[in-house]
Amino acid sequence: MGSNEVSYQTQQVPLASIGGPLPSTIIPEDVDHASIAARAVEQLHSLDASALKDDAIWRDQVALTGTYRTFYGSQNVQLAWGELTDANRPQGFALITGSSLVVRPSPELHWVQAMFVFKLSPEGRKQKYCSGFVRIIPVGEDWKIWIISTLLEDIEGYGTSDQLEALSPEQSEKEKTADGISSSNDRFDVVIVGGGQAGISTASRLKALGISHVVLDRNTEVGGNWLTRYKSFTLHTSKSLSDLPYGGGFGKEAPYFPTANDIADGYKRFVERFGLNIWLSCVATKASWDSNEEEWTIELSHSEPTSQSDTNGDDGTTPTTTRTRTLHAPHLIFAMGGGGQVPSLPSIPNAHLFRGQTLHSVTYTTATPWRGQRGVIIGTANTAHDVSADMVAAGLASVTLVQRGRTPVMPESFFRERFDPLYHEGADIPLTDRIMEAAPLPVTQKMLNAGIKVSARRIPEYFEGLEKAGFDVEREIDLCHVLYERMGGHYYDVGASRLIVDGEVKVKKGVVESFTEKGLRFADGSDLEADVIVYATGFVGNMRHAAAEIVGEEVGGRLEDFWGVDAEGELRGACKPMLGQKNVWYIGGDMRFARYHSRNLALQIKADLEGETLDVYRKTPGE
Repeated sequence: MGSNEVSYQTQQVPLASIGGPLPSTIIPEDVDHASIAARAVEQLHSLDASALKDDAIWRDQVALTGTYRTFYGSQNVQLAWGELTDANRPQGFALITGSSLVVRPSPELHWVQAMFVFKLSPEGRKQKYCSGFVRIIPVGEDWKIWIISTLLEDIEGYGTSDQLEALSPEQSEKEKTADGISSSNDRFDVVIVGGGQAGISTASRLKALGISHVVLDRNTEVGGNWLTRYKSFTLHTSKSLSDLPYGGGFGKEAPYFPTANDIADGYKRFVERFGLNIWLSCVATKASWDSNEEEWTIELSHSEPTSQSDTNGDDGTTPTTTRTRTLHAPHLIFAMGGGGQVPSLPSIPNAHLFRGQTLHSVTYTTATPWRGQRGVIIGTANTAHDVSADMVAAGLASVTLVQRGRTPVMPESFFRERFDPLYHEGADIPLTDRIMEAAPLPVTQKMLNAGIKVSARRIPEYFEGLEKAGFDVEREIDLCHVLYERMGGHYYDVGASRLIVDGEVKVKKGVVESFTEKGLRFADGSDLEADVIVYATGFVGNMRHAAAEIVGEEVGGRLEDFWGVDAEGELRGACKPMLGQKNVWYIGGDMRFARYHSRNLALQIKADLEGETLDVYRKTPGE
């Protein structure tokens, strides 16, 4: 790339390389944390480097920077704070009474934490209402601010994305019909491509702010992206952590790890409860940007039954007719899943030789037809383990996982220990989400890793059992790495590890070199016979590729990459404005991520629609 060329894709940086070590601080039980917090919040009115720890950090979520930024070091924080407060004119920094406390996540790391509120009053613009967290630690005889985090809550006169009134069944149906697929409406404020957790979470936030929207979902029913998965599917995270905005997505009867049916039923109730506008059996085929009108034209195909009377064809399926339609909207959101649901398939030579069956996990539903056969799964992450458990339950003659490298495994006890105290029935989920997202990701990574190291050393026998069975396990799972950089490749143990330990699931380690007539040959010359081989190898981890198929090569080249972190530890592309193309957005991630960050995305879009587009601070402080 020449020196004058602009790159629209941000370089990915290893998360572990960002920021310094965690501080080592101990705070006595009798400390007056309320006074310490009040003083720190008062210092925010005119922040000076002397109030900051040398390696202080400031993370802003859309409040002052108009995007997601994190600044490291007291000098950078002071410079950025000065430039941005000059432009945004903050006022009214106030400690939230009763919010201060001492947090002690480990014997050697304590800090004072508190929540505050403030307003921004930029000249000629509407006021913005913001909140924040501050973490303060002792340095010598003084107290210094270690971390500041700021968040845009609401904008004057726009309402709030954090509250949405439930509708009666009659009103819900009326609202859905008014703008539904059978209506003549072809203009919306926002078109969302994808109706999973990210799509419907965002739709609900948009509706709360009075923004007209349509969600285009290729499935025939709400929640269909879950119902098309394998029949035994369950979440590997708890129902409390995985709820939708405004709560109530899962009933009390739902299990701790919800099934696909639990999820789909919850999504249906959510859409009905709020009258969200979802067009089913719709696929966005093309999107074009008009820079003069600043508007997207979206072409879609819609499949519908040929007639009410003709319900089944000769093959038992419902005959359909495909129609095309064109929509117009100033904003376009891609919510197609982190990998765009494009399967990642390894290139293994001589596939034509194999006499058995091969399939990717995306098309896998059940192992029942393979009873008595030899099953092989390539991969060792969540889906691979689930499929192996299915095969055992279905009575296959043998079940083998093919493992190429060491696999991070998180016992259920680890998950419960870390997340159940935060996400549980009766918890204030919006507040918990804010606390969880306040910390810069590099800090969260270091803290989680330190805690998991302690937990792993408490139960060596769990990991030893897997290792004795031939499974190479990474005992100290780096959660932030697997979730935000690798986008998977780990296993949250919901039961399959016991099958490996008991020998019901075998493990074959090594690199697959080629297919043979009877199965697979490995680089060491060994063979593994199989009747059916399932690729549990995940998906292409970049939504940009799927989005580019819709917007075309030229615009696709201007889109940001999705996921992985930048040099500040912020996720690339997610819920933030792009440098190369206006009014196009990504949202993905797990249910918790979509629930929380959909609010920030909706606020940015609302501001733009109202002519108050947020100013994006992209520069390096002091430039």
